[in-house]
Amino acid sequence: MKVLHLNGFSKDEKAIFVNRIRRNLIESLGQLLEACQKYRIVHESILQDQVHRFMKFRAETPEEEETEIVVPKDIAMIMNRIWLSAPVQMVYKRRWTYALLDSAKYFLDALEKIADPHYEPSVQDILQCRFRTTGTQEILFSYNKMEFKMVDVGGQRSERRKWIHCFDNVNMVLFVVALTDYDQKDPEDDSQ
Repeated sequence: MKVLHLNGFSKDEKAIFVNRIRRNLIESLGQLLEACQKYRIVHESILQDQVHRFMKFRAETPEEEETEIVVPKDIAMIMNRIWLSAPVQMVYKRRWTYALLDSAKYFLDALEKIADPHYEPSVQDILQCRFRTTGTQEILFSYNKMEFKMVDVGGQRSERRKWIHCFDNVNMVLFVVALTDYDQKDPEDDSQ
């Protein structure tokens, strides 16, 4: 809605997404490596050191939204080698059997661009980005001379109890779900 009706994202909003996108990139590769371990898919011995270096980098990546995430050039090269390796590609083909971001391939294929210190996200990069929302986000827009207020509610279980407050004076409810999620694991509950 923001892209269609509100002139897209400001420079400040794009800057916020840089960290979110880099975190998606790092977490996607980390999830793939965890899946390799889960399915006992072994990396070539030459990659073992690089996998350890990446996992150390991942563990040291700041969680705070405000802290800038920098992907050093050597780590970006390591990440690319790992992403292109046969074991990771093999486990990627089984991605429906474990929790993996939908946009993992999109971001990993754009690794060099995203790791660049001067990276500015495109609209498509922002639309591919996944991050945990809390509370409610409102967007007001007009369409055919009608005013709309779209309310995005956090989807995590802990956020769902807040939804009830969004239904006062509501004329329409629109649920939006991704068609690609039908066969994915629930990241909040590994048994589902």
